[in-house]
Amino acid sequence: MRIKSCLVVLIALTLTRPSLGADDLLPPDMNPVQAGIPAPPLVVRALEIFDSEAISKRHHDHVDPLDGFTFTMAHIPQAQVEGFFRDMRNAGGGEVAVAFGARAAEFFANDDKAWSAAIHAARLGAVGKANAADVERVLDATIFSKHFMARYAKNCRITCQPGEPDLYHEQREWLVPLLRLALRDRRVATFQLENWNATLLVPAAANARLAGIDSEAGIISVASAQSSATSWGRQIARAAETGRLAVGDLVWPWNHHPFKPDATAAELHDWRVLATWQWYCAKKRGIRNRSVAYFNAFLKDKWELPTFDGGSKGLKDPANWDPTKVKMKR
Repeated sequence: MRIKSCLVVLIALTLTRPSLGADDLLPPDMNPVQAGIPAPPLVVRALEIFDSEAISKRHHDHVDPLDGFTFTMAHIPQAQVEGFFRDMRNAGGGEVAVAFGARAAEFFANDDKAWSAAIHAARLGAVGKANAADVERVLDATIFSKHFMARYAKNCRITCQPGEPDLYHEQREWLVPLLRLALRDRRVATFQLENWNATLLVPAAANARLAGIDSEAGIISVASAQSSATSWGRQIARAAETGRLAVGDLVWPWNHHPFKPDATAAELHDWRVLATWQWYCAKKRGIRNRSVAYFNAFLKDKWELPTFDGGSKGLKDPANWDPTKVKMKR
């Protein structure tokens, strides 16, 4: 079951210019691949799973107040926003940050109220109409500033409570509409894919290899868990050593197939992929949208669950992530 996909994710995504119109501004409410940004097959496949439903909103221009602030197609939470912008400044020899700044200048030139709010946030004092130099100063003093972003180094628990650092609402007048424009820039959206690849899929591929599920199905399953909690990817990687995955009283053996003592390597791989999926559902106490899409893509033809068959039924039924209640399809 070993494939080359785990190597593919190590390849830098191309900056080849797709046909997106004269201003290179992607349509809103899409993910970058849907909008025409090229990507390696594994990245495309993973994004199909992660963005399987409209409610998933893996859009390049996504911005919402979850956790205090969540944005981009990667759903980067508030505590990681500073790191995202730091990576952006270093990407493409500075080209991505220049593109972002150009979109910011375009936005502020047409919104005096937002410009005034941004100047206030940056504490620049008296500044006239927006120009490229002053826009750069504003960005350097706010979202590109480690000192400014230090206030937002922790996530809220879903919704910020009064007094908690809340990037979305505290900077809503200028930052939210700015991002909803600038994140649509072709170069910025391409960087989002590159960053998602580098920070999620590449580590997931490494953990999948350690776990013995070095395949498209294995990598995406690990990535799904790792996207919820980085430590979960490492727990899967250690399963090859510990010989099990477990959540409470639920235990999934890792180094032998519970239904086939003489299982082939391919059959053991299939069991491990199912175990990883069930383990993640148990950790989340439900079958998420991307878990539904994953089941239909990789598991449905091989496994039968008590009340879930890839549709909308049984999403909260614990029997569906109980390893003793699954059946192999013949």
